[in-house]
Amino acid sequence: MFKERYKKAYEKISPDAEYRKKIQERAERTRRRYRWYSWVEPLMKPAAALCLAVCLLGVAVLPVMAKTLPAVYEVVERYAPALSDFILPMEVKCSSNGIIMQVEAVSVEDKNAEIVVSFSDETGYDWIHGKIDLYDSYTLKSFGAENIVSGCQFLEYREEEDKAYFKIDMMAADSFRRDKLQFQVSKLLTRCSQEERQIDLSGVVQNPKTKSVELRGVGGMREQTAFASAFDGTSENGARRKCLVMDLGEPDAALMQELTVMGLGYTDGFLRLQVCGGIVSEADRHLQAFLTDSEGNERHEDLSVGWQEDVDGEWLSFTEHWFVVEEEELQNCSLSGIFYNKDGCMEGNWNVTFRVE
Repeated sequence: MFKERYKKAYEKISPDAEYRKKIQERAERTRRRYRWYSWVEPLMKPAAALCLAVCLLGVAVLPVMAKTLPAVYEVVERYAPALSDFILPMEVKCSSNGIIMQVEAVSVEDKNAEIVVSFSDETGYDWIHGKIDLYDSYTLKSFGAENIVSGCQFLEYREEEDKAYFKIDMMAADSFRRDKLQFQVSKLLTRCSQEERQIDLSGVVQNPKTKSVELRGVGGMREQTAFASAFDGTSENGARRKCLVMDLGEPDAALMQELTVMGLGYTDGFLRLQVCGGIVSEADRHLQAFLTDSEGNERHEDLSVGWQEDVDGEWLSFTEHWFVVEEEELQNCSLSGIFYNKDGCMEGNWNVTFRVE
């Protein structure tokens, strides 16, 4: 009921004449700038033989409504105004597993590319109903170039359209060719939530037992030399660094689908917070931790280390967050975390090919 009322109210929105003229001029400029061709490429993944992903790149001119502001202009103006002149004048869509991907705006300049893309439900489906995540499964290719560094930012979900919008920034080692570009996404996480909670500091263990693990990642702004006692060389094949983390006993299967605080420890002048993110092959569960002092000042982690452990044939993700802090100072601090849970994995082959002139 609310959705219907909202939609009726939204349909009554009418931008002033000057704004409509501005939109029409931009649409006309982008119509002249881009030329598109359509093609149909049925795709079938061996792991999902029953799922036929038919990707369509259509040719349908984006209308400039007389009375209704096209939503994509509003989204781009709000979050990426520099792309306002690069909104596509035609619908560039791909449908797979009940979800439609649409490339809304594209700017390509030498080795850099910016894209605004949206995801919505096909009729009869209800996968998209709020924030979603691309889970780093996207790529942009052209002849001789493929993005090697990229970042993705969720913009917003618009209920009246049932669309979730993203902005993606990409950089390649070589220049992107504009005569044929291919944008592809292979995985979406359709359930995303976050919650801030306090973490009880009363359970901090002094000088906890440790074990050596092979690291899969290190993050943070602090130099690793501040934690020299925690690093103990490389693995046998020399491919990964090894690190000493808290040994809190054997993990069990109950951790597989949860984001769990495993424990706290203090040693060598820094606080350790260990977290298990469960199985992350089809989910993203992580914690953003921070200390707050008596005056309300927040301090984020100085360093974090990540590794995986095999539990009943499944690989579970673990992270330790490290804070350099004196014990006396710690007594006047509180510890909190923002718990991020992203799951509801949908696999598909969302793939569009286009050219930019």
